[in-house]
Amino acid sequence: MGSCTDREFNIVNDTQLDAEPNGDAMIYWDGQAHKLAAVSAFLSSVEILKLTSGAKFRLLARYGMDKVSWYPIGTDGFIDGTSAGLVAVTATAPYMYQFTCDPKQPANYVQFGVQVEDGAARATVNIKTLAVALPQTIAEQTSGIGTTAVDIWASRDVSAFDAATVQVNLTTALTGVETLVVTVYAVAEDATLGTIRTPLASETMAVAPADAQFMSLQLTNLPQAIQIKAYRGDATSTSTVT
Repeated sequence: MGSCTDREFNIVNDTQLDAEPNGDAMIYWDGQAHKLAAVSAFLSSVEILKLTSGAKFRLLARYGMDKVSWYPIGTDGFIDGTSAGLVAVTATAPYMYQFTCDPKQPANYVQFGVQVEDGAARATVNIKTLAVALPQTIAEQTSGIGTTAVDIWASRDVSAFDAATVQVNLTTALTGVETLVVTVYAVAEDATLGTIRTPLASETMAVAPADAQFMSLQLTNLPQAIQIKAYRGDATSTSTVT
Protein backbone atom coordinates (compact mmCIF):
# COMPACT_ATOMS: atom_id res chain seq x y z
CA MET A 1 0.00 0.00 0.00
CA GLY A 2 1.11 3.59 -0.53
CA SER A 3 1.76 6.05 2.24
CA CYS A 4 0.76 9.66 2.77
CA THR A 5 3.99 10.40 4.64
CA ASP A 6 7.17 11.78 3.08
CA ARG A 7 9.54 9.07 1.84
CA GLU A 8 13.13 9.23 0.56
CA PHE A 9 14.78 7.05 -2.08
CA ASN A 10 18.45 6.74 -2.99
CA ILE A 11 18.66 6.39 -6.77
CA VAL A 12 22.45 6.19 -7.21
CA ASN A 13 25.17 6.43 -4.56
CA ASP A 14 28.65 7.53 -5.66
CA THR A 15 28.04 5.58 -8.87
CA GLN A 16 29.91 5.74 -12.18
CA LEU A 17 27.46 6.35 -15.04
CA ASP A 18 28.37 6.35 -18.72
CA ALA A 19 26.55 7.44 -21.85
CA GLU A 20 26.27 5.13 -24.85
CA PRO A 21 29.63 4.61 -26.64
CA ASN A 22 28.56 7.06 -29.37
CA GLY A 23 27.52 9.68 -26.80
CA ASP A 24 23.78 9.05 -27.01
CA ALA A 25 21.78 9.25 -23.80
CA MET A 26 21.85 6.25 -21.48
CA ILE A 27 19.11 5.99 -18.84
CA TYR A 28 19.69 4.12 -15.59
CA TRP A 29 16.30 3.31 -14.07
CA ASP A 30 15.87 2.56 -10.40
CA GLY A 31 15.36 -1.19 -9.99
CA GLN A 32 12.16 -0.73 -7.99
CA ALA A 33 8.64 0.30 -8.90
CA HIS A 34 7.55 2.42 -5.96
CA LYS A 35 3.88 2.41 -5.02
CA LEU A 36 3.12 5.98 -4.04
CA ALA A 37 -0.02 7.76 -2.86
CA ALA A 38 -0.95 11.37 -2.06
CA VAL A 39 2.33 12.70 -3.44
CA SER A 40 2.35 16.40 -4.34
CA ALA A 41 6.03 16.90 -5.21
CA PHE A 42 9.46 15.32 -5.71
CA LEU A 43 12.37 16.98 -3.92
CA SER A 44 15.66 15.98 -5.59
CA SER A 45 19.12 16.31 -4.08
CA VAL A 46 22.01 15.79 -6.52
CA GLU A 47 25.75 15.64 -5.95
CA ILE A 48 27.74 15.24 -9.15
CA LEU A 49 31.16 14.14 -7.95
CA LYS A 50 32.68 14.03 -11.43
CA LEU A 51 31.44 15.07 -14.87
CA THR A 52 33.41 14.79 -18.09
CA SER A 53 33.64 17.88 -20.27
CA GLY A 54 30.41 18.48 -22.22
CA ALA A 55 28.46 15.71 -20.47
CA LYS A 56 24.84 16.29 -19.43
CA PHE A 57 23.19 14.73 -16.39
CA ARG A 58 19.41 14.58 -15.90
CA LEU A 59 16.79 13.11 -13.57
CA LEU A 60 13.67 11.34 -14.79
CA ALA A 61 10.48 9.81 -13.41
CA ARG A 62 7.81 7.69 -15.03
CA TYR A 63 4.54 6.21 -13.83
CA GLY A 64 2.41 3.17 -14.66
CA MET A 65 -0.54 1.25 -13.33
CA ASP A 66 0.74 -2.28 -13.98
CA LYS A 67 4.57 -2.00 -13.88
CA VAL A 68 4.62 -2.96 -17.58
CA SER A 69 3.49 0.13 -19.50
CA TRP A 70 5.18 3.37 -18.45
CA TYR A 71 4.40 7.04 -19.11
CA PRO A 72 6.51 10.16 -18.42
CA ILE A 73 5.78 12.14 -15.27
CA GLY A 74 4.85 15.74 -16.11
CA THR A 75 5.39 16.92 -19.68
CA ASP A 76 8.45 14.91 -20.74
CA GLY A 77 9.57 12.88 -17.73
CA PHE A 78 12.43 15.17 -16.66
CA ILE A 79 12.16 16.26 -13.02
CA ASP A 80 15.43 18.20 -12.50
CA GLY A 81 14.04 21.64 -13.35
CA THR A 82 16.58 22.34 -16.11
CA SER A 83 16.17 22.63 -19.86
CA ALA A 84 19.49 21.11 -20.91
CA GLY A 85 20.75 19.12 -17.93
CA LEU A 86 22.93 19.59 -14.88
CA VAL A 87 26.48 20.54 -15.79
CA ALA A 88 28.06 22.20 -12.76
CA VAL A 89 26.88 20.48 -9.59
CA THR A 90 29.53 19.49 -7.05
CA ALA A 91 29.70 17.74 -3.72
CA THR A 92 30.34 21.08 -2.03
CA ALA A 93 27.34 22.68 -3.72
CA PRO A 94 24.62 20.04 -4.14
CA TYR A 95 21.73 20.85 -6.42
CA MET A 96 18.17 20.71 -5.04
CA TYR A 97 14.92 21.12 -6.92
CA GLN A 98 11.25 20.57 -6.16
CA PHE A 99 9.26 19.17 -9.07
CA THR A 100 5.47 19.36 -9.07
CA CYS A 101 2.92 17.92 -11.48
CA ASP A 102 -0.64 16.59 -11.52
CA PRO A 103 -0.83 14.50 -8.28
CA LYS A 104 -2.84 11.86 -10.15
CA GLN A 105 0.32 10.75 -11.99
CA PRO A 106 2.56 9.77 -9.03
CA ALA A 107 -0.43 8.14 -7.29
CA ASN A 108 0.42 5.06 -9.38
CA TYR A 109 3.62 3.00 -9.54
CA VAL A 110 6.63 5.27 -10.04
CA GLN A 111 10.20 4.64 -11.20
CA PHE A 112 13.04 7.13 -10.93
CA GLY A 113 16.06 7.28 -13.20
CA VAL A 114 19.16 9.23 -14.19
CA GLN A 115 20.29 9.98 -17.73
CA VAL A 116 23.83 10.66 -18.92
CA GLU A 117 24.59 12.05 -22.39
CA ASP A 118 27.80 12.99 -24.23
CA GLY A 119 30.17 11.68 -21.58
CA ALA A 120 30.22 10.18 -18.10
CA ALA A 121 29.37 11.14 -14.54
CA ARG A 122 29.85 9.92 -10.99
CA ALA A 123 26.98 10.99 -8.80
CA THR A 124 24.77 10.54 -5.77
CA VAL A 125 21.05 11.22 -6.14
CA ASN A 126 18.33 11.14 -3.48
CA ILE A 127 14.66 11.88 -4.14
CA LYS A 128 12.17 12.67 -1.40
CA THR A 129 8.45 12.38 -2.12
CA LEU A 130 6.42 15.10 -0.40
CA ALA A 131 2.80 14.76 0.64
CA VAL A 132 2.58 18.57 0.77
CA ALA A 133 4.50 20.68 -1.73
CA LEU A 134 6.85 23.32 -0.32
CA PRO A 135 6.38 26.99 -1.25
CA GLN A 136 8.18 27.53 -4.53
CA THR A 137 9.39 30.55 -6.49
CA ILE A 138 9.69 30.32 -10.27
CA ALA A 139 10.96 33.25 -12.34
CA GLU A 140 10.25 33.71 -16.04
CA GLN A 141 11.27 36.55 -18.31
CA THR A 142 10.39 37.93 -21.70
CA SER A 143 11.15 41.13 -23.59
CA GLY A 144 9.77 43.34 -26.32
CA ILE A 145 6.25 43.60 -24.93
CA GLY A 146 3.97 45.45 -27.36
CA THR A 147 0.25 45.76 -28.07
CA THR A 148 -0.01 42.04 -28.88
CA ALA A 149 -0.21 39.87 -25.75
CA VAL A 150 2.81 37.64 -25.17
CA ASP A 151 3.47 34.88 -22.66
CA ILE A 152 5.50 35.79 -19.61
CA TRP A 153 4.63 32.42 -18.08
CA ALA A 154 3.76 29.53 -20.37
CA SER A 155 1.07 27.07 -19.30
CA ARG A 156 2.23 25.25 -16.18
CA ASP A 157 0.60 22.62 -13.98
CA VAL A 158 -0.06 24.13 -10.54
CA SER A 159 -2.43 21.49 -9.17
CA ALA A 160 0.00 20.71 -6.31
CA PHE A 161 -0.58 24.20 -4.86
CA ASP A 162 -3.55 25.90 -3.19
CA ALA A 163 -2.60 29.54 -3.73
CA ALA A 164 -0.10 31.72 -5.55
CA THR A 165 1.22 35.26 -5.71
CA VAL A 166 2.08 36.64 -9.16
CA GLN A 167 4.69 39.39 -8.86
CA VAL A 168 5.57 41.47 -11.90
CA ASN A 169 8.59 43.78 -12.11
CA LEU A 170 8.95 46.02 -15.14
CA THR A 171 12.67 46.59 -15.58
CA THR A 172 12.23 49.39 -18.12
CA ALA A 173 10.06 52.23 -16.81
CA LEU A 174 6.76 53.08 -18.46
CA THR A 175 6.48 56.49 -20.11
CA GLY A 176 3.69 59.01 -19.75
CA VAL A 177 1.51 57.39 -22.43
CA GLU A 178 1.93 53.72 -21.54
CA THR A 179 0.32 51.05 -19.41
CA LEU A 180 1.12 47.39 -18.81
CA VAL A 181 -1.70 44.83 -18.55
CA VAL A 182 -1.01 41.41 -17.00
CA THR A 183 -3.67 38.69 -17.11
CA VAL A 184 -3.67 35.25 -15.49
CA TYR A 185 -5.63 32.51 -17.27
CA ALA A 186 -6.87 29.11 -16.18
CA VAL A 187 -5.87 26.59 -18.85
CA ALA A 188 -7.84 23.43 -19.59
CA GLU A 189 -7.76 20.90 -22.42
CA ASP A 190 -11.03 19.83 -24.05
CA ALA A 191 -11.23 16.85 -26.41
CA THR A 192 -13.46 18.79 -28.81
CA LEU A 193 -12.55 22.44 -28.34
CA GLY A 194 -8.83 22.03 -27.66
CA THR A 195 -7.11 24.43 -25.25
CA ILE A 196 -9.51 26.67 -23.33
CA ARG A 197 -8.19 29.75 -21.51
CA THR A 198 -10.40 31.48 -18.95
CA PRO A 199 -9.28 34.77 -17.31
CA LEU A 200 -8.72 34.42 -13.54
CA ALA A 201 -7.29 37.82 -12.67
CA SER A 202 -6.00 40.93 -14.39
CA GLU A 203 -4.04 43.98 -13.28
CA THR A 204 -3.09 47.19 -15.07
CA MET A 205 0.08 49.12 -14.27
CA ALA A 206 -0.10 52.77 -15.14
CA VAL A 207 2.79 55.20 -15.28
CA ALA A 208 4.79 55.15 -12.05
CA PRO A 209 8.24 56.25 -10.86
CA ALA A 210 11.07 54.21 -12.31
CA ASP A 211 11.78 52.60 -8.94
CA ALA A 212 8.17 51.48 -8.41
CA GLN A 213 7.39 49.46 -11.52
CA PHE A 214 5.84 46.57 -9.63
CA MET A 215 2.49 44.80 -9.35
CA SER A 216 1.21 41.82 -7.39
CA LEU A 217 -1.80 39.53 -7.94
CA GLN A 218 -3.07 37.09 -5.30
CA LEU A 219 -4.59 33.84 -6.56
CA THR A 220 -6.58 31.29 -4.54
CA ASN A 221 -8.46 28.12 -5.47
CA LEU A 222 -6.00 27.48 -8.28
CA PRO A 223 -7.03 25.46 -11.34
CA GLN A 224 -4.88 22.63 -12.64
CA ALA A 225 -2.84 24.89 -14.92
CA ILE A 226 -2.34 28.63 -15.35
CA GLN A 227 -0.83 30.87 -18.01
CA ILE A 228 0.23 34.52 -17.68
CA LYS A 229 0.14 37.00 -20.55
CA ALA A 230 1.13 40.66 -20.78
CA TYR A 231 0.72 43.49 -23.27
CA ARG A 232 1.44 47.22 -23.39
CA GLY A 233 -1.15 49.87 -24.03
CA ASP A 234 1.35 51.67 -26.26
CA ALA A 235 3.91 49.97 -28.52
CA THR A 236 6.23 52.88 -29.08
CA SER A 237 9.00 51.21 -27.06
CA THR A 238 9.92 47.82 -25.70
CA SER A 239 10.39 46.66 -22.12
CA THR A 240 11.44 43.63 -20.15
CA VAL A 241 9.13 42.19 -17.52
CA THR A 242 9.94 39.52 -14.95
